[in-house]
Amino acid sequence: MSELKIGDMAPDFCLPTQSGEQLSLADLKGSKTVLYFYPKDNTSGCTLEAKSLRDGKQELAARGYRIVGVSPDSERSHQNFCSKHELNFTLLSDKEKAMCEAYGVWVEKSMYGRKYMGVARKTFLLDEEGHITHIFDKVKTAEHFQQIISTCENMRENINVFFILHSEPVQSDKVTIGFKVSTIGALIDNQYNPVEVVPMVLYSAIKYDEKGNATYGFYTHRCMEGTVEIPAKSPADMFEDDFIANDLVLVVKAMNEYYG
Repeated sequence: MSELKIGDMAPDFCLPTQSGEQLSLADLKGSKTVLYFYPKDNTSGCTLEAKSLRDGKQELAARGYRIVGVSPDSERSHQNFCSKHELNFTLLSDKEKAMCEAYGVWVEKSMYGRKYMGVARKTFLLDEEGHITHIFDKVKTAEHFQQIISTCENMRENINVFFILHSEPVQSDKVTIGFKVSTIGALIDNQYNPVEVVPMVLYSAIKYDEKGNATYGFYTHRCMEGTVEIPAKSPADMFEDDFIANDLVLVVKAMNEYYG
């Protein structure tokens, strides 16, 4: 299996949580996720890492992230771990190591000359669609939530946005009714992948009132205009209205406000 990299879709899974409920990748869709793998409950490094994420949960949530931890421990072990350290997030029990193998963290280790199989400590950041936006191979256990916050800030600060205007017309009954206008994230630093920026497709159109006055604007979300489906796309909370003024300055302002 090839090593996962930034931009890849996270491998699917379905595992029990500490409360016995099943959680799958599909359940994570719609929110960003801190998906972290750790070797064992109640060991020193894993406890420090869990406490850091516990203490940083509110700040991570403010940036749209939920936390999910994974280890081969049993559900009962996870329950004890959560109870003992007041952990406030989901832990998955991967007793068969299938998820660990899929994410490339079930590896050969060595201690005092003895080789054995175990979980490599690693964290993946996922976007709302399940794409990998960052990978932490070197986890600072006692400061992991700060490490994640710092990386999120760096990703946001290193993002530029530029516009690509499509010449491709959209037609209905052989009549051109508008043109697609797409935006794509351009990243200054190559270590960050464009999936961290949510692509947008704004649909350029002209609306006429009863007196025939024209209003030029952009559709911001997929919708129906009569019998025609408007192929627009943007993050759910970026624009309040489905149709906005045809002003790229206002679009950039809305994007800046959305991404903080």
